[in-house]
Amino acid sequence: MAKQADTSISRLISKLPMDMAAAKLVKMGVETSYDFKHLTLQEGRFEQVSRPYDVPGNPATFYDNFTSWEHFIQAGRDYLDSGKEVPEIPSYEDMKKILKEHKVDTRQKFKQLLKNKDAVPSAPKAPERYYADSWEGWDEFLAPNSRFLPYEEAKKIVRTFRLLSSGHWRELCRRGARPEGIPSLPHRDYPEFEGWPEFLGYEKPRYTRREQK
Repeated sequence: MAKQADTSISRLISKLPMDMAAAKLVKMGVETSYDFKHLTLQEGRFEQVSRPYDVPGNPATFYDNFTSWEHFIQAGRDYLDSGKEVPEIPSYEDMKKILKEHKVDTRQKFKQLLKNKDAVPSAPKAPERYYADSWEGWDEFLAPNSRFLPYEEAKKIVRTFRLLSSGHWRELCRRGARPEGIPSLPHRDYPEFEGWPEFLGYEKPRYTRREQK
């Protein structure tokens, strides 16, 4: 028997627009609120399937334009009759392609993209949790190559913070104060990286032989 839908995972996923959600349910054989209840509980003919994560647990209260189950199901049929595809939650690699296509290179832009249902009808609101098995970090997830400032420009901005070590830089990143357009791992993402003293603009300490003993 299939496991019942994990509500903790469902909460991580933005929900489909009403007509798309209804169409997905119609394709699964849901025709009434009674069917939907059995799908949610995985009973009867829905024993081996579960409610999709991008469909709300209670469409009647979730959608402002929901008037009745008859209207809801008809909206799904109309959507399918139009020949449109019913979207699925993107895989990790597909989501990365979508971000690259839309030049989403910051976390703020990612939040804005989630509101664009034409671009991505259903997507994880917390991708680091939903894609936990594949997650490589935000720097790898967001659109590459377009998000970083040129190295020399990044150096000028970073030096205004007057940081004295790579540890100070990591602490600034952890606080969420990293300037937009500068990678959290500049030594990895800038081939021309010359070392932390040069990047941050501090003088590397010099030790005498006596101090080194």
